[in-house]
Amino acid sequence: ALAYLRLIANQDDDTAFLRVVNFPTRGIGARSLEALQVEARQLNSSLYNAAASLTGKAGQTVGAFIRLIEALRQETQNLPLPEMVEHIVEKSGLAQHYRVEKEGQERLENLDELINAAATFVDDDGVVMSEAGEMSALTAFLTHASLEAGEHQAGEGQEAVQLMTVHAAKGLEFDVV
Repeated sequence: ALAYLRLIANQDDDTAFLRVVNFPTRGIGARSLEALQVEARQLNSSLYNAAASLTGKAGQTVGAFIRLIEALRQETQNLPLPEMVEHIVEKSGLAQHYRVEKEGQERLENLDELINAAATFVDDDGVVMSEAGEMSALTAFLTHASLEAGEHQAGEGQEAVQLMTVHAAKGLEFDVV
């Protein structure tokens, strides 16, 4: 769900793109993704932007995914953050995928918790509860989520090492990474 949100916020996020392009399954196979990656390298562009250059079956299936992301971006443009997250979870197919999966109930609860986290991130007027500056509410929420991920996994009073990738830390408030 976070990868869908990241892709909505930034279409050039290739990591998020690869994570969700075929989840839930859309018939986009390894060959289509390989062709897309080759095209992106040749064009020196993101996977998202290179998708328009694909032809054949790969062009059709990846193109359908791009149209889904564009539709989600348009439909959620003026929605408050919690409604935006809920809409993306539903329309992306994630919620339906976990409803029919044997052990998907826990994942559905996690998705509900993500929607609740978005609701608590904004106040009653829809204003982001942190210093977001020029960031959109979605970008501020994603930044907050990446900083908070795993923060509460160690027990109270226990020492713990927090890890994140350099990619995830890029653009955050750290002086040195």
